[in-house]
Amino acid sequence: MKIVKVQIQKIHIAKKQLNISDDSYREMLSLTFGVSSAKDLSFDQADELLNNLKLAGWKPVAAKKGKENNWGKKNYENLRGRNEEYAAPQTLRMIESIYKQITGLDPENGLAKFVKRITKIDRLEWLRQSDCSKVLKALSAWQISIEKKKQNQSVKSV
Repeated sequence: MKIVKVQIQKIHIAKKQLNISDDSYREMLSLTFGVSSAKDLSFDQADELLNNLKLAGWKPVAAKKGKENNWGKKNYENLRGRNEEYAAPQTLRMIESIYKQITGLDPENGLAKFVKRITKIDRLEWLRQSDCSKVLKALSAWQISIEKKKQNQSVKSV
């Protein structure tokens, strides 16, 4: 799978924060991965490089999330164009939407834990298409369970 734009951005941020010279950076890419530019890395190689930069002392800081950056149709658009085996941005938004309908909570409050319990995957963005179908089935079963409980409660109160 091809490297994604976010990975390239993180690599360059780490390079700058660790004060790595351009020559040292290109030598590291050449010796470790046989490429001269980060854009030539695969998705997995970029992940490996980011892990190496973390071991070298880089501490990634999460971007400040605001509704204007991480909401609605724009959410997960940075993932567009990655390998087809991974979930499409619209599928991830659909999972968030269904979760919000069921729980009434913002997806940031518990969706990651729910997804991890179902798939053993820590982040929604890392889901593959096959994982999404598991999550959607689990959400559907949860919704049916809630509806049955409501029906049972209404029958008992009559």
